[in-house]
Amino acid sequence: PVNLDIATINASKVRQQQADDYCQEIMPVIREIQRYGKVTLQGIANALMARNIKTRRNKDVWTPMGVSNLLKKAGDLGI
Repeated sequence: PVNLDIATINASKVRQQQADDYCQEIMPVIREIQRYGKVTLQGIANALMARNIKTRRNKDVWTPMGVSNLLKKAGDLGI
């Protein structure tokens, strides 16, 4: 039998690691976009869409909140 509490905790850890990995992968692109003068959240989101970069959940549309969440995660990770 599967212990659902342990399975839930393990799944959460995997999702967290995937989010951290994606953040480390995408931050160099975001930093490059910022260097070219796109500093607003919407400006960064538009630049990511113009480059056809998909979100971590494989969506085509970036939102300012999604960019904000990534920047916060990058700060938490020290990236």
